[in-house]
Amino acid sequence: MRLKETLKKQLEEELPKNLLPLLPSRFPIIGYAALIRLKEALYPYGGLIGDTLVEVSEQIESVWTFTGRTKGKRRIPQIKWLAGKKNPEVLHKEYNTLFTLDVSRLTFSPGNTGERGQIIRMVEDDQTLVDLFACCGNLTLPAAVNNSISTIWMMEINPLAYHYLLENIYLNDLVNKAIPLFGDNHNFPVENIGDHVFLGILPQPDLKQLEIGINALKKQGGWLHYHTSVEKEAKERENLTRDITEKVKQLGKEVIETTFDVVKGLSAQFDHVVLRMFVVD
Repeated sequence: MRLKETLKKQLEEELPKNLLPLLPSRFPIIGYAALIRLKEALYPYGGLIGDTLVEVSEQIESVWTFTGRTKGKRRIPQIKWLAGKKNPEVLHKEYNTLFTLDVSRLTFSPGNTGERGQIIRMVEDDQTLVDLFACCGNLTLPAAVNNSISTIWMMEINPLAYHYLLENIYLNDLVNKAIPLFGDNHNFPVENIGDHVFLGILPQPDLKQLEIGINALKKQGGWLHYHTSVEKEAKERENLTRDITEKVKQLGKEVIETTFDVVKGLSAQFDHVVLRMFVVD
């Protein structure tokens, strides 16, 4: 039985019948923690819903709910505890990669799982990766774990995220391959090193960050992975590709190949997308 149907069955005597269809049907589970979004009408029943999830699921030991949008350049989620264990620190495993993090204070999107798999497939042995928005290693650590890379540069501005990044580098035995940097990526100190450079931030990197990312690519060629949110209309994607291509040209470089992937839907109007460009001098 699907989890939503199980929830409805368990709660049919506890909730008004008109609210049963509003119960969440899909939500991320990070380690043992479920992160759910509740319709406003369900707010008074949040604790009950959380307790029921813990009761009916073998995996879920803690339930949290979103209370607002992720805030600021440090990307702090707005989340509160509903039920189960109050300890927000979890251990999560994905693509043979271990992540420890505080789900109440850091963002980690299981909706990006497919993108992490795509990066693993694109990266080749002995390559160098540059992740300018590393957080706790969400996007690129799996590529480093599942390939015999040369080096991975990882920069992060959020002190808590950087703490967990160091933990995760150690957990995954990447101490000799990872170069973690704490600070503002506007000050990233190296150029001409990356076979892959990742700009994984929403709604989008700023122009200076884009320039730094392009210049971090190897002169002989490398892949720029540019993440943003964009309207679903095809013309908006064409406009994005045109604008980023123009920026590459302004820096005296050339785009050889372009691909465009949808990472996940954000709303009825917007998608989280990644524009990939192979750029050479």
